[in-house]
Amino acid sequence: MCFQGHCSKGKDCKFYRDAVPARYAKGFTNFQKKMFPEQYRDFMSTLIVHFGRSAYFEHRNGDTILSPAEQEVVLNALHKAGVKEDFHFDKYLDLYNWFD
Repeated sequence: MCFQGHCSKGKDCKFYRDAVPARYAKGFTNFQKKMFPEQYRDFMSTLIVHFGRSAYFEHRNGDTILSPAEQEVVLNALHKAGVKEDFHFDKYLDLYNWFD
């Protein structure tokens, strides 16, 4: 808890960030190859509604990394489109999460 501009140590402080790296993902261009055209259309539409058209393609191509929460959004869109198997993103990065 913060008092008069000073923070306490630990997770009670709203500015606290864990020093353990989080797993970020970069790109999911390989997903389309593993899906039926109708599944991919539904998957893409769901994500365009969520991220916006330009941001969807930036995430898809790996120009913008996906936070763990955004990865869940993408994986949920896969399941919503009817994909049963687990897909992996193009690349993973272990980075410190100072902002979420």
